[in-house]
Amino acid sequence: MANKDTEVEEGTVDAPDWLDAMLIEDALHRLGDKNVHVQRVSVRMAAAAGDHFGSALYRVRAHLAAGEDGAVGERWLLVKAPPLAAAVAQSVAEAGLFRRETAMLARLLPQMQVGARARPLAMGQGVAE
Repeated sequence: MANKDTEVEEGTVDAPDWLDAMLIEDALHRLGDKNVHVQRVSVRMAAAAGDHFGSALYRVRAHLAAGEDGAVGERWLLVKAPPLAAAVAQSVAEAGLFRRETAMLARLLPQMQVGARARPLAMGQGVAE
């Protein structure tokens, strides 16, 4: 099981207490990566202050050890959380924005993944080409 090792990269705000290696490991296990062990996570803001006023976006680098051979690696994730300002967080919760967005992304992202696998982009190739 993961421990609470969380590091904040230089020049960024502190990560919330709940955004730790245990949370990321649990999320990866729920997504099917049952043998992954998250050794530690590095967290930084994914957007500048004031961007994404309806949420806080964190870029998380999970440092992994996986499998019986103890192979190491990394997994990058974006974590969307309620806004840092309490008044905005309350408004977002009351409007149910996260529930609607989650439902939409649950339908859309699997379709996008299938499409991306069917037609992978070459390095430097634009989506509109």
